[in-house]
Amino acid sequence: MNKFLQNILIKNNLIDSHGNITSDDGDKFLKSISDALDEREREYEEMQAEKEKLKVILDTTPCTISWLTKDMKYGGVNKALADLTKLKSEEFAGKEIGFYTVNKRFYNFADSLFQSKAPTIYEELESQIDGGDKQFWVTGTKFDNGNQGVVIGIDITELNSMRQHVSFTEKLSQLGEMVASIIHEVNNPLTMIRMQGQRLEKLVDKGETEKILQASEKIVNTCDRITQIIRGVKSFVRQGDKDPKQVIALKDIVDDAKVICDGKLKDSQVSMEILESEEVQVNINVTQMFQVFVNLITNGCDAVEGLDEKWLKLGWEVGDDKIIIKFQDSGRGISEEVQKGMWGSFFTTKSVGKGTGLGLSLCAKIVEEHGGKIFVDNNQANTTFVIELPQG
Repeated sequence: MNKFLQNILIKNNLIDSHGNITSDDGDKFLKSISDALDEREREYEEMQAEKEKLKVILDTTPCTISWLTKDMKYGGVNKALADLTKLKSEEFAGKEIGFYTVNKRFYNFADSLFQSKAPTIYEELESQIDGGDKQFWVTGTKFDNGNQGVVIGIDITELNSMRQHVSFTEKLSQLGEMVASIIHEVNNPLTMIRMQGQRLEKLVDKGETEKILQASEKIVNTCDRITQIIRGVKSFVRQGDKDPKQVIALKDIVDDAKVICDGKLKDSQVSMEILESEEVQVNINVTQMFQVFVNLITNGCDAVEGLDEKWLKLGWEVGDDKIIIKFQDSGRGISEEVQKGMWGSFFTTKSVGKGTGLGLSLCAKIVEEHGGKIFVDNNQANTTFVIELPQG
């Protein structure tokens, strides 16, 4: 006998717990069965309504949702994932996870989920879907004693694109603050070149070879400085995130960063010293790391603006397996409260018009992508930012 029906009959004292009939009232017996069937029908209708409601919620949720089994197959997906892949939802059931992509990143994520001791894992994934590159923030959670899982993906492609746009806007904002100083830095050498050129004409007429050579050397050195400034500006505004890494002398990057900041340093009356440090080669994305150094120098310059003593120092040393770069300014440290938030996007302590607060969050992201880390050394008397990069 059906368990549900049996419980109804027992409840109405028509049978006992062993299934024996305890009443010969046929009408009551039939009514009990009819009531039981009506109740079951109501429960079924309610269940169908809840199921339909759940389907509407899942299909209108602007996230991709998929149900997975431990044998790396799809149990089902919502409309968002089906629409994204231009497939029908029913085409997923029983198929291998990530069958619609050209790589195995979703498959590997699911495998990591089922292999993990944690019930939930998170990851940012990039995949190619329908011929286009997409980025997702993905979370996976296991259930059914780890035999099944549900994966929710948020498409962050446009967000990342906006993040890059805002990053570029921040660079333009910083560059705008430095433009007048940069023009001054270029204009002075050009004036010197013109003066030396006029002097050369006179020296040639007099045949003073040694003085001609000295004047020529000054012109060449000045041209090199202008080239360095222009190179710095170009490096600062370009995105560079897709540039390959290359091996380069750390001092060259530091020198270029200082040159583009020289005007700001002079305007703010901040002295900057590059400490004598060991010659070291770094394997980096030159454009991105240059931008990190410029960010830290300009931030340091702004930080000490209101102090009586205004200076910056930059140096580095080589550890067992890492290169340690230190940016120090004459400030007396950063409060714990500020340190908690300063690595986040849009956090700033600067006044209006002095940047969007993206500097440190971008610095941290770039350094982490190089396998390193950036932090504040609170054991120093003065404010000290430290970058640690792996050697080689």
